[in-house]
Amino acid sequence: MGVRVFLAKESPPPRVGSRLILDSEESHYLLKVRRRRPGDAVELLDGHGGVWSARYTQTLAPKQAELEILAVIKRKQAPTELVLMLGLIESNALATALSHASELGVDEIVFIQCERSQGKHQVPSAARLERLFRATMRQCGRVCAPRTQGPISLPQALALHPQHSTYIASLSDLPAQALPPANAQRRILIGPEGGFTPEETQFAHASGCVPLSLGPWVLRSETAVPAGLALVRSFAQET
Repeated sequence: MGVRVFLAKESPPPRVGSRLILDSEESHYLLKVRRRRPGDAVELLDGHGGVWSARYTQTLAPKQAELEILAVIKRKQAPTELVLMLGLIESNALATALSHASELGVDEIVFIQCERSQGKHQVPSAARLERLFRATMRQCGRVCAPRTQGPISLPQALALHPQHSTYIASLSDLPAQALPPANAQRRILIGPEGGFTPEETQFAHASGCVPLSLGPWVLRSETAVPAGLALVRSFAQET
């Protein structure tokens, strides 16, 4: 895996041939965590969907890394818009689920306050979300972090993106080939610990959510997220 660093938010957009200085956090990552040396290649994520090839040139006081921008890197965009609607779960499990969602290319994450979402379950702070998504972006190379919104109620969530093909994680035995054709915009609804209540499930079905079996066993929410997203994403290869 190549070394990926982030441009500071207040920095001007990169230009081929220009030089820029990383902020202290990214300089520390490049110099101390990854132990890069002058002349080493680096990928720069500019935070606006751009990826640039660069070269680490030198360290300036106080321990700030300078990069030379070499070229823009063209990255293919995912063929589908993918939205995860997730019932709020315990914080550590939520962090795991969000990491999986980011790596699997989710475009938007909608947090839902469900009947079985306990009061202690909260959306992470903006700072924690940024740290979490940056870690996954370094790993997988995606250029933009997922959008997030919520927490909102289940009816409010299902009112969003009405044009999307919508699935709800289920223990149903409905086989994948029996599902209606998916369009290029898809969303999947995954419940909290304990799942959705019968009333919530009935409301989701009445709102057009199609049951999507993730197998015969009850999965943890943080396991259901990558399982469901991988299955829904795979439909893109078939349609």
